[in-house]
Amino acid sequence: MCQCVIIVPALTIHQGRRDIAITRALGATRADVFRQITVEAAALAGLGVICGWVLGHGLIALSASHVMSKFGIYPNAWQVHPVEVGIAASVWALGILAGLLPAAIAYRLPVADTLAKE
Repeated sequence: MCQCVIIVPALTIHQGRRDIAITRALGATRADVFRQITVEAAALAGLGVICGWVLGHGLIALSASHVMSKFGIYPNAWQVHPVEVGIAASVWALGILAGLLPAAIAYRLPVADTLAKE
């Protein structure tokens, strides 16, 4: 069981390198690969921000009546606070920054060596 956990990420990384090498062999430039990985990271981070916001505010909406009965205050679940916008932008920016390292590694990937290992 433990071996599967160790092997699966290694195969995923290997498959990703192979896919990048094939993309480059088919004519994509290094900049195209870098841009693709960075855009994927930005989209994934943005999706995470949106899902987190909806889930968080949805939980507030579900618990609003309980908070009202217990504490006497009614939270406005769908009101956007300016601090939330800053936090969401920061999380999204960090997601993009996190995608820059894999993009840089893919940028430097030797196509011929990677495909020759197959």
